[in-house]
Amino acid sequence: MSGPSARLAANRLVAARLAAARVVFGKELLEGIRDRRALIAVLISISIVPVMFVFLGRFAREVRDEVASMTIPVEGREHAPALAEWLERVPGITLEAAPADPEEAVRNREVDLVLRIPADYGERFAEGRPAELDLIEDSSRAAAGAKASRVNTLLRAYGREVASLRLISRGVSPLLLEPVEVRRAEVFSERRRTAFSVLGIIPMFLLMNAFFGGMQIAADSVAGERERGSIEALLVNAVPGSALVLGKWAAASVFAVFLTGTGLVTCMVLFRFLPGASVEPSLADWGRVALTALPLALFCCALQVVVATYAKSFKEAQTYFGYLAFLPMIPFLAVTLNWVEQGSWATWVPVVGHHLTILTALAGDPVSVGQVVAGFAFSLVGAGALLWFASRLFVRESVVFIR
Repeated sequence: MSGPSARLAANRLVAARLAAARVVFGKELLEGIRDRRALIAVLISISIVPVMFVFLGRFAREVRDEVASMTIPVEGREHAPALAEWLERVPGITLEAAPADPEEAVRNREVDLVLRIPADYGERFAEGRPAELDLIEDSSRAAAGAKASRVNTLLRAYGREVASLRLISRGVSPLLLEPVEVRRAEVFSERRRTAFSVLGIIPMFLLMNAFFGGMQIAADSVAGERERGSIEALLVNAVPGSALVLGKWAAASVFAVFLTGTGLVTCMVLFRFLPGASVEPSLADWGRVALTALPLALFCCALQVVVATYAKSFKEAQTYFGYLAFLPMIPFLAVTLNWVEQGSWATWVPVVGHHLTILTALAGDPVSVGQVVAGFAFSLVGAGALLWFASRLFVRESVVFIR
């Protein structure tokens, strides 16, 4: 066959396979849309994380507000009038009489804490002995524990102030008790520290959307149809395995990209309602996040198609996918535990590098073009390699005929 004729035949073959892939894609996409219960379940599951994130942020803000302006019940105030007067001068602190039974009141959550001043406080204080104070608290509650920590800090500050005055009255400089002074210089910006400590869950959330978005379609359209025996009928009708793989992958990818994009938009919207957020990513930052997360959804769907090809049933495929769900958690744990960091070799590791790129973009740090291109290229090249491998599997009798 001559050169032009061979190219024409090759073009026709490619066009025929693409046409078959479009038919498979349309069929799987329509079935996926019709399965509204599964789609709604996935949407609800991926919406829980950002909503909980905002809820926890608001809860933390409320705790900070309560600690900033708090009332301290005091028992035995008459035994330490100077201490009571000092505490009342602290901004946001108000003193009140303690309940009759402080322990029972704290246990029943009538009050968060009670400061008890013993009757011998004045005597011990005048003699220069340590004057004991009792702080009755319930540290199992976040707000109560935070309030107790602040009261403890204030009491220690009062003790240091009294100690300094005693030394001065004896002609001794309080500075003698502090022979070393440490001056801390923080080079980690507030925005970056907030992003790496608080917002580390967002990259994991987006990567989980990429992994979970097309999971239902990939499992049902590949493993489910193998279990029902419908793939055999398609192959008997001369539908190429590559067209089947491409069409099913494309349908799963539509859902994965859609849900990943939905998660991205959800994070952008909820950021506006996050109280006291010191991190405000720009549209350019969100664009870098999108260029990193969305292409990874294509790779995830290709990986799921390969895994579903090996599964003999829909339930078995879901079991395997449960193991894949741990992949987005690995970089989150690695970054949280400081096993890897931005700028290291881990930046170029798949999935881990995607997590670091998203986190760096949210922190407002510069993200190199090469880093974004590397993640983008890996997603596309990796997806192509996995699809080629899956199409080769479909020519094996042991894969197609499972009975």
